Amino acid sequence: MATPAQHQSMQMAGNTQFPPVHMMTREGLQTLIMRSNTLKQAGFTPQNNTELASITQYLGLFKRYQMARNAQAQQAQAQLAAPTPKSAIEIPATNGHTAPSPPPSPPTPITFTPSQLHTLRSQISAWKYLQRGIAIPLDIQQAIQPQPSADESDQLTAPPGQLLENDTSSLIYPYNAYTHPTTRLATAKNLRAIVPSMTPLGLDPLALKAARERFVEARIAQRIRELSALPSTIGEPEPEVDEVQEPEDDKEGALVVHPSASAHGKLRALIELKGLQLRARQQALRRSVVAHLHETTVMTADRSTCRRFRRSALRDVRQTEALERQQRKERERRAKQKHLDYLGMIVAHGREIVATNQNARTRMGKLGRAVLQFHVAAEKEEQKRIERISKERLKALKADDEGK
Repeated sequence: MATPAQHQSMQMAGNTQFPPVHMMTREGLQTLIMRSNTLKQAGFTPQNNTELASITQYLGLFKRYQMARNAQAQQAQAQLAAPTPKSAIEIPATNGHTAPSPPPSPPTPITFTPSQLHTLRSQISAWKYLQRGIAIPLDIQQAIQPQPSADESDQLTAPPGQLLENDTSSLIYPYNAYTHPTTRLATAKNLRAIVPSMTPLGLDPLALKAARERFVEARIAQRIRELSALPSTIGEPEPEVDEVQEPEDDKEGALVVHPSASAHGKLRALIELKGLQLRARQQALRRSVVAHLHETTVMTADRSTCRRFRRSALRDVRQTEALERQQRKERERRAKQKHLDYLGMIVAHGREIVATNQNARTRMGKLGRAVLQFHVAAEKEEQKRIERISKERLKALKADDEGK
């Protein structure tokens, strides 16, 4: 009988051309390991490479198969090497001598791997740091808790026996019992009667809805029976009376009665019973409201179906034509007036430009005449000054001659 690992390996062999795990040779296993290392060195991962993912899964199945075989071999050896029963050892012999006990087996020496020795040395160093009250370095902290390899993690996480998803008696088997359709292509023709489904069996939402409705109906029926079975003579406590303080301006205040939360329990039960019994009418009313809402929505969307069209007469046609002519003339008048306003704006702008240039030329002419007048006046002043200096010099010369 094939184990679950052999069954999965057969399925994988149908998909990726791998032999079953019980038929794998040492050379084939070494080839798969070398191929896996080559793909990992090339930068591929099981997530982005289907070949590497299938090889990794196949190696995991092979390792679990080897572990199962080793466990079976160890169990068989333990059964063969079982000690003699105690009753047989303690029964005395016919000659009065007891049976000799077997010699004790020598103790098995404990050996450590290099990684275990490194971890032990790191733990000793960390203990020394803690004794001195010094913080443990980061490298020693990482060495104290080494990360397990992928093979070790698979070995730890792999179940010891049959997998739960392969157990036909488990609750999750129908949802994980997916078999690829191409798995049975390599089998014989007389074994192809069972065609696997493309998808596993799922949950039926209609069945879930029906089950929920049955549950609700059962709860309602049970509640109706409970309320109907209540005695009609159930006691009702007296209502609590709370006095309300009278306002200062109202001297004729009255007492206000506030029933407690526990009061009128029979009345509340009767109201609940009547409401549950009217559930069918409530559902019918809700369906009617929903149907009328749908009709109202349709009428709002298509208003033309409810509109009354007026028949046109000859008088209406003439009035319509007169209104159209009036509107057309008004549009033409507005268009002409708009065009005239636009032309008037252009003409006014041109006049403003001409006036601005004329003013500028006038200002420049006035400025030029003022400059010329200034130069003429300056020349006259200079001429008068020169004449005055000449006259003064002549007077001075005459006065000098007369003095001599």
